[in-house]
Amino acid sequence: MTIFVTGWDRVNNSLCGDIMHQYSVKSASTETLLFSGQYRTLSECVAEAVACGVSMRSADFRNANLINAELDGGDFSGALFSGANLTGANLSEADLRRTDFSNAVLHGAILCDSDLSYSDFSGALFGATEIAGATLLNCIFSTLSAFTLPFDEADMIRDCIFINSCETPCPFSRQPLVVRGLSAPVMVMDRHIKIGHQIFPLDSIPAWIASGNLAPRNLRLRLEQVVLSLIMDDKRPKIA
Repeated sequence: MTIFVTGWDRVNNSLCGDIMHQYSVKSASTETLLFSGQYRTLSECVAEAVACGVSMRSADFRNANLINAELDGGDFSGALFSGANLTGANLSEADLRRTDFSNAVLHGAILCDSDLSYSDFSGALFGATEIAGATLLNCIFSTLSAFTLPFDEADMIRDCIFINSCETPCPFSRQPLVVRGLSAPVMVMDRHIKIGHQIFPLDSIPAWIASGNLAPRNLRLRLEQVVLSLIMDDKRPKIA
């Protein structure tokens, strides 16, 4: 990681004893220094850089603590946020194309009206994450918490992929249908249905139901009727 606390700490008496640290943000690709200064937190450092119009393109934020950071409107295209804690961070109206969010924590993060095209959310954790007006093109997801995202509020969803633990790629270009309250959650995507940790092609569902092989075990009675009704009566709008 190339974002770090460097140099010496000082106590600023005018801030009631707040400890200030020297923070530096570097490019992940060239290690060029993008921004530096003395701040109480890294969140404040990056927020000021964005407010000053400094591009954070390809910046290295791996494993960084950016809780509640105000980063709206920033250029973070190609940045590395893998393993970063972005809980409560405001990344609205930002350029987040080709950004690496793998294994990041995005609880309560705001990504509204941002361009997330070609971003990697593998292993990312979501919860009360806002994506209204966002562009989701060729994004990658892999966690169950991704199905808590309000995809219907996005401006565009196209050619996104959910990759299961068995590495089965499941493309979707519209909001997945999610059924909860069963022994295992059911997610219906464009070509696949995910039941618990298992994934089945949609075109195999009739044969699967006819065989009586309802896996995983202990699904509630009439699950097959629920799934079939979702598929047959699917009126989800495609978000273009």
